[in-house]
Amino acid sequence: MQTFESDIDPDMEFNWLRVLTRKGRRSTHPIRHLLFLDFLGQSINSFFDLNVDYEPFGKGDWRCLNRASNHYGKRVIKLIQVTRDYRSGKPVGTFTCPLCGFVYSRKGPDKNIQDEYTIGRIKIFGPIWAQTARTMYLQNKSFTETAKQLEVDRQTVKKHLLDDENMINTKESIKKELKSEKSIVPKVKKVVVAKNYKRVDWEKRDEEYKNKILDVVTKILEFDKPKRVTRSLIGTIIGIKSSLDNNLENLPKTKLLLDQMIESKKEFQIRRAVRVIDEAYSEDKRIRMWEIQRKAGIRTEHFLGIKLELENYLKMKEREIDEKSETTYSSK
Repeated sequence: MQTFESDIDPDMEFNWLRVLTRKGRRSTHPIRHLLFLDFLGQSINSFFDLNVDYEPFGKGDWRCLNRASNHYGKRVIKLIQVTRDYRSGKPVGTFTCPLCGFVYSRKGPDKNIQDEYTIGRIKIFGPIWAQTARTMYLQNKSFTETAKQLEVDRQTVKKHLLDDENMINTKESIKKELKSEKSIVPKVKKVVVAKNYKRVDWEKRDEEYKNKILDVVTKILEFDKPKRVTRSLIGTIIGIKSSLDNNLENLPKTKLLLDQMIESKKEFQIRRAVRVIDEAYSEDKRIRMWEIQRKAGIRTEHFLGIKLELENYLKMKEREIDEKSETTYSSK
């Protein structure tokens, strides 16, 4: 490894082994590819001859999920098309039923039996589904009832019936039904009530807000998933966001407390990292800088800005452990 200048530093987030085995946004020297192949016990030819079957939706056959058919849930689909979602990179399966023409898709991979009954998007409803929706409407079934039975949205049923060429003679009646539905809801006249404005006791309100903010900040700091302490978050939780935005000049104690409690981005990043360190040392585990960065979810450019503070904090935790060990040893 040293001969090829390919030592691996485990504390470095972007050492060449991590770069090589992650997404291909960075290039890696060909020699390091060969070193990795050697580690896997493969030659160039054998590596490219590997046959790896990727089946994110399992092996066929697959289920038809057309609620209007008499074969719902049965494994009648023989072939599926698997593509990639351009945003998440997750596999997307498109399932086409050869019996009823129903086509649907969903993101994978499937992890359990419930996933096999999941529809992400219906691409083609097919003639059986369309005929069932048409029949239910002609039987005076409501859009809501039809949608519930076919397990689709009410708007989907409405749009499909209006677009159906076989429903030309009944489209006007559909539109009348929609208008009648709207007319069922009675119009309520707005009653204008004269407002009796009371003088606000800002001093009393200032004291109330100050006490509430102290309680809320304590709770925010104890969240399982850390959140940055901001004026907006505090105001939203308490329900006083409008007052903090518009009347803060009348609340001097509240303003002073907010200035002390609100976190900058750097302070929030340090708090997240310190929590990771504390959790590790509470279990008597040593933790390295790259592990802290990964678990705290801090970008490299931001992590470099707080690295010195974290190193000092780590040294302090090390001293605490050493002192604890010495005390335990001396007591024996």
